[in-house]
Amino acid sequence: MLDVLTDTSRLADTDLITLLQSTHVDSNRHFAAFLVSLAEFDRRGFGLRAGASSTAAWLDRTLGIARSTSYGYLHTSRVLADFPLLTDRFLAGELSYSKVRLLERHLTEDNEADLVALALRLTYHELRLALAGRGSAPEGPAKDRLTIRIDEHGRYLLEANLSPALGAQLAAALKLGELASRRDIAEIDRERLADDEQLSGLLDETPAATRFGQASDALSGFIGMMNLARSSTSSAQRAPGAQVQVVMTEDGHAFLPGNPAAPAAALSGLMGNADFRGHLLDARGVHLKMGRRRRVVNGGQELALLVSWLFQCATPGCSHTRFLQFHHIRDWARGGLTDCENLIPLCSRCHSMFATGELRLAHHPTDAHRLVFGFPDGSTFVSRNRGLPQRDDRAKLPAIEEPEYREWGEGFDESTSVDSPA
Repeated sequence: MLDVLTDTSRLADTDLITLLQSTHVDSNRHFAAFLVSLAEFDRRGFGLRAGASSTAAWLDRTLGIARSTSYGYLHTSRVLADFPLLTDRFLAGELSYSKVRLLERHLTEDNEADLVALALRLTYHELRLALAGRGSAPEGPAKDRLTIRIDEHGRYLLEANLSPALGAQLAAALKLGELASRRDIAEIDRERLADDEQLSGLLDETPAATRFGQASDALSGFIGMMNLARSSTSSAQRAPGAQVQVVMTEDGHAFLPGNPAAPAAALSGLMGNADFRGHLLDARGVHLKMGRRRRVVNGGQELALLVSWLFQCATPGCSHTRFLQFHHIRDWARGGLTDCENLIPLCSRCHSMFATGELRLAHHPTDAHRLVFGFPDGSTFVSRNRGLPQRDDRAKLPAIEEPEYREWGEGFDESTSVDSPA
């Protein structure tokens, strides 16, 4: 059947439709089998055993599935484990993944049969309308939520789900931000600013500023609110400056460490209006040296390492950005230097796995510009010049070094902290 895909233009209309429908059914079956297998994989904790910080991290590292997509797959796989009738129809190819996702939030043990039968009869659009009047499966009380993510174009996407009380506070804060974008609020009585009705009146009597162009009131209010927060109690007539980390590589490429998808052209405004701290990186992507004087990184090294590794854990497939620690690639106790070429940021979870030998990391035996990460399943990833690690199972890690035992005091000095992580 797949042979005809090389030239579908020669297919008759009926054959093309048959091919499309049959491959779709096969697709549903295979994807259902994938999700059922994923649920069992996750239950057994194979991702952690393979050296990943989570199942989602393993899916990213091994199968190239985006983290956000992985979480959706995991959620659906767990739902399938609880609803056998839904799983059977999915495995038979009769339900699409889209319909299964639509049913997820409504399914209970009592209504499973009815909802699956409904899904088999209706199109996706009609099923969505039919479910709109039904309550969701009980999930406990709703929680306030605000999420921020960066899309593939480097743009920030915000989504909030707030209680009425917190939502009202946000609306009032946006009004205050909108007013601050139009005039200096320092000259307005604080009691008037605290009263929502009076605040609305102040907005009505104050002409809109033109510097925000045709932006909506909500957007200009949001910008004004950010400026108020950044300027504290000072006047917001002039937007405060921002500290920005911009990395410039040897080939002239500039990027933001926390948002590498942002196009270089988007940095021009920052360059014209912000103060900068330059980071000059050598041919191996590192700078700043401490040698054997200290075991613990200093503030300058910490910032330099975070910039080099995009402010996240350096382990392939791990995107943790909080509670990072700094690991000596060649252990300090074995003579490793506290220099940036021998240091790497790791999250607590990954650091513990390197410390116990579950994960391995070393400089390439023939090329000091490359770092090699080794995982228990035999996969290896290589980072060249502190760039993003790429899978290369041909790369070999050097033999594990034998520990070098020393008398206390040898190679140590007064500045060494015995409680510091390796």
